[in-house]
Amino acid sequence: MSTPSNDGGQVNGAQPRSSMTFVSLNRLAELLLRAGPHIRRALQLTYPFVFVDELQGHDIRTV
Repeated sequence: MSTPSNDGGQVNGAQPRSSMTFVSLNRLAELLLRAGPHIRRALQLTYPFVFVDELQGHDIRTV
């Protein structure tokens, strides 16, 4: 596992790493589920229940 650095996203001389925000990940997941019915069906067969922790990553004092 690589250690984060302060040199513009490069780790040990490697290419810069790209990153996504939490909101971007949510939007991408929604797009995949809407655009790919086979993906949605595979997930439904694999996971009959989904629990969403809406407070994850938030400071409870700001919610």
